[in-house]
Amino acid sequence: MSKRSRVTLLPADVRGELDRRLVAGVFSNYQVLADWLEERGFAVGRHSVARYGKKLERRLEAVRLAALQAQEVVAAAPDCDAMMNDALMRLVQNHLFSLLIDLTPRQARQLKVSTLARSLGDLARAGLVQKRQMEQVRDNLKRKLNDAQDKLLAEARQAAGAAGLSPDTEQRIRQTLLQITP
Repeated sequence: MSKRSRVTLLPADVRGELDRRLVAGVFSNYQVLADWLEERGFAVGRHSVARYGKKLERRLEAVRLAALQAQEVVAAAPDCDAMMNDALMRLVQNHLFSLLIDLTPRQARQLKVSTLARSLGDLARAGLVQKRQMEQVRDNLKRKLNDAQDKLLAEARQAAGAAGLSPDTEQRIRQTLLQITP
């Protein structure tokens, strides 16, 4: 079993300040940060700070990348909530998968499988609800389109009859209208 990092054992306020200093220092000067921790009474070596810093940098980069991807989804489909929700759910799924891959053996043992399963179930249910809503919208649009098409053809038939057009001319008008409507 691997030893727990001394940095993760730091009090939350000290670790938060360390995080802030790591980001402000562009993830460098690990010796300076180790010295700073030692001044506060915490014996943490430069290598421990460096390992922690690299891990924090990877996490921040993943968050930054996810934010950029989400912005791209919104920019690509600003008026299509369904596409955006689907893309964001895929991003969440990818992120969960990445987290699972990066787990250490100790973290894997501490992982509550029931919590993960519940999260995945919630994600799957959200996807199903979204698909059902999209199908309902699509069905409503098809129904409205068919109703409008039927109404248009009926009006064309009436107008053709009132104008005294031949059945052949009426048929050509109907075919033209059917080609126009999707």
